[in-house]
Amino acid sequence: MRTLERVLLVSNGPGLGIEEGLIAEFSRHGIAVEVIYRSDSRTFFDKYIIRTTNKLLHNLRIQPKSERKFEQHPLSYRNYSESNLIKKVADYAPDLIVLLRGHRRTIQTLLTIKERAKLYGWWLEGEEDCMEQVPAEMAYFDWYFFLSQRCVEVMQEQGHPHTSYQHHVVNFDMFRPPSPAALAVGKRYDLCFVGKWSEKRQQYLEAALKVTSNIAVYGPKWRAKNLTNWSVLSCIKGNSIFGEALVALYRQSAIVINITGWEGGQAQKRSGMNMRVLEVPVCGAFLLTDTSIETEKILTPGLHVGSYEDLADFQAKLVYYLAHPEVCARIAQAGMAHIREKNISYAPFVDRIMQIYQSEETLHPGCVRDPLENMCMG
Repeated sequence: MRTLERVLLVSNGPGLGIEEGLIAEFSRHGIAVEVIYRSDSRTFFDKYIIRTTNKLLHNLRIQPKSERKFEQHPLSYRNYSESNLIKKVADYAPDLIVLLRGHRRTIQTLLTIKERAKLYGWWLEGEEDCMEQVPAEMAYFDWYFFLSQRCVEVMQEQGHPHTSYQHHVVNFDMFRPPSPAALAVGKRYDLCFVGKWSEKRQQYLEAALKVTSNIAVYGPKWRAKNLTNWSVLSCIKGNSIFGEALVALYRQSAIVINITGWEGGQAQKRSGMNMRVLEVPVCGAFLLTDTSIETEKILTPGLHVGSYEDLADFQAKLVYYLAHPEVCARIAQAGMAHIREKNISYAPFVDRIMQIYQSEETLHPGCVRDPLENMCMG
């Protein structure tokens, strides 16, 4: 049986609690963990020369937005990030590398780091991006977890059996039931939303403003997109919020809104769910969310969370739940109890990772599957 002693987590950036949850569970098994963040690879040259030059050329329409100058420069964000990852793997010599995915990695980088250790991936974005980016890379991974059940089915149909479904789980150390003191604090906001701006989310927020103006919004690009829209601008409290401040915001809001940023493929119902679906209820807060294929297999709408189907239903549900705080409290309590009772945490996920690592299900280090023959090529 293989011994798993060192794990390297590769992530886009800190703050969401994913890395902390994985580290805590691996550490309970006596496994050392280090993390490398892609966001730490932004160089001065990239930030102030490459990005500024490309933004200017795009704005002046001298260069199409699909093109970028200095893309191959060693100090560009992508190239510098890839170099840092390769160096980290060489220095740390992990037994297992886990890529928390959402951004592309070059095939050469995947090949290089796979020579050193087992390589697992966990796709953390929507199914559309998954279908676009992942198939060409699947042969270089020993195992791949997906938030979307549909992605698992497609990858297996394409001849990649080393895949499995893994929805988001909760870091119980960060997102936890409220203390009596926290319960005693009244609701500060009628509604809150945390997430990056999109046209869809703008539409839903404007619909919410027809119900109440007591709304808190945190996330990138909201201010830039609403400089002349005072009703929305007045709701925006910041570009980001993490940790204890985020938990406090959820508890101090009568309703936490979830508007998923990705849609279902080919006009199908969306597959996959984001972090809020579990994190909000486990804090003892009430969540009003859109749904997906997987959401309804884990949580029951109307019992563990509130749900809506479209914009009109969303607005109607806001009116109802704001008028019935006792219903919100009951659903929030039931959702919190259900998630903790089912132990939807990082513990069983890490157990599964260890089980796969110690079995013969994965490829040996340095092996790449032939995408056509599904055989090890080295």
